[in-house]
Amino acid sequence: MKSSGIALVMTLLLLIVLVVVVGQFSYSTKIDAYIADNTNNEMQIRYGLLSAIQFAIAQLQLDSMSEEGNKTKYDCFTDEWAQSLWPADKPQKIGNVLVSYSIQDESAKFNLLRLVWPKKQAEKKQEEKNTEENQEKEQGQDKDQEKEQDKDQDKEKEKIKPITPEQQFDLLCTSIQGENATFEPAVLRVAIVGWMKQKKGKSEKAVGPFPTKVPLFSMKELSMAGIIPSAFLFASLDEKGKKTKGFSEYTTIWSDGEININTAGREVLQSLSTKINEEMLKGIISYREQMGPDGEKQIFRQKTDLKKIQGLGDTIYSEIESLIAVRSFYFLIEATATAGRSKKKLSVVVYREGKRVYKLWCDYSN
Repeated sequence: MKSSGIALVMTLLLLIVLVVVVGQFSYSTKIDAYIADNTNNEMQIRYGLLSAIQFAIAQLQLDSMSEEGNKTKYDCFTDEWAQSLWPADKPQKIGNVLVSYSIQDESAKFNLLRLVWPKKQAEKKQEEKNTEENQEKEQGQDKDQEKEQDKDQDKEKEKIKPITPEQQFDLLCTSIQGENATFEPAVLRVAIVGWMKQKKGKSEKAVGPFPTKVPLFSMKELSMAGIIPSAFLFASLDEKGKKTKGFSEYTTIWSDGEININTAGREVLQSLSTKINEEMLKGIISYREQMGPDGEKQIFRQKTDLKKIQGLGDTIYSEIESLIAVRSFYFLIEATATAGRSKKKLSVVVYREGKRVYKLWCDYSN
């Protein structure tokens, strides 16, 4: 009887050990399957994102080909590049992955690097002026009367100078924050410039198609440096659950510094001059949304078309002429892919020169 009790206890202990072993094996199997599934999803997401980026680049190239055929010299929201074929509300399914992308015009934003460019730009303009004068001397053009008229015109232009990058930055910050201001624009500007100088990045424009050897490589650096809280730097939800735009959506470090008036938003347009009032802003936006005689949305085909806006005459145009453009060369492609529990985002900044598209910077994140 005693031996039977011992045998029963041993059997129970053996069963317990077997249950634990089987349970552990089952748990390990599930973990391995979960890891394998995640790895598979990550790989599909990676290739899905790369496919979206290449698709977007192809759209930019097709748009260039269309512009060359039509001899178009402007960029706007009716162009090929602005019509995403895989929008967020209608993502493309590639394998097990849902992929979407969008293309943004970086020339619709204020370039923070302009805060450290002014001296170089002034030197460049002086060099261009000297070159023109030398060419006139070589060609032997002695048109004294025309020169006098040109001098008078130059004097008039000198009287109407564009606002400085510092003033433009402060105006933009004020416009973005609205009534609920949490930052003093001048203090924020000094902090950003100080951070760029601390990095000892070269601020002059580099040779070739690339905009500059940037002191900043990403807007995220401003958050990591503790200069701007992420809640203000990037889009977020307010107390009522409404999505608010972040500071980074109005600023860039990848452009030639000129603002495309066909794609710039209200806040960026307002930062061009203190003389641009609410009525003029409404006029610019409504002009771009109205249909023209050809049934297409109206476009600023050249900078001087801006004078068509009521109240925006020669004086204001002369002030902002050097700050604006109607063509864009720098674009931000943002691709998002989702598979199972995994979701990733790939952001790529590209420079478009004719049919060629150069990748300048990329960021892979959740």
